Amino acid sequence: MENKFSFYEIDPLYLEFLYQYDSQVYWNPEYIKNKKPFLGVIFIEGGKKYFIPLTSAKEKHKKLKNISREHFVIYEILDIDKAESRMIYKPHDKNSVIHLLAILDFKKMIPVYEGLYKKIDFDSIEDKNYKNLLDKEYNFCLNLKDKIFDNARKLYNWQVQNKIIRPKHCNFLLLEENMHKFKR
Repeated sequence: MENKFSFYEIDPLYLEFLYQYDSQVYWNPEYIKNKKPFLGVIFIEGGKKYFIPLTSAKEKHKKLKNISREHFVIYEILDIDKAESRMIYKPHDKNSVIHLLAILDFKKMIPVYEGLYKKIDFDSIEDKNYKNLLDKEYNFCLNLKDKIFDNARKLYNWQVQNKIIRPKHCNFLLLEENMHKFKR
């Protein structure tokens, strides 16, 4: 089965539906108007399609390691003189900073079935700043594609085999059990 690796929008009503079963699912009524991007398609054993949410970088993310079992920090290295006050960044070396763009949040990945997701068409995005940000984030993920697939599978398999739901993690099996109850 081929992985269709890209950024996707997921039906916000489906996100709201899953949230009723697991409050760790990213859900906000604002997603109806401003869709949240997810990285997909990640295939888990048995052909299940999983999508990993991206979340905007925040000050609290400066403390995170760049790569962990729960998340990847999506970033770019900038010359220190190009760092702007509105950016979230941490030191890199004396001449540059790590500009945090987003967080790929593996612990919040969700199963989604066909028809509830749509590939984001970067060319149709009118806001040039947002398009540029998504391009940077996507290219970063593309460079780590194999690590992303591996990390997602390991996290999923660990949870399923050990039957332990760590704090702030989605319960993957609970979501799988209930996902097909969703009706448009």
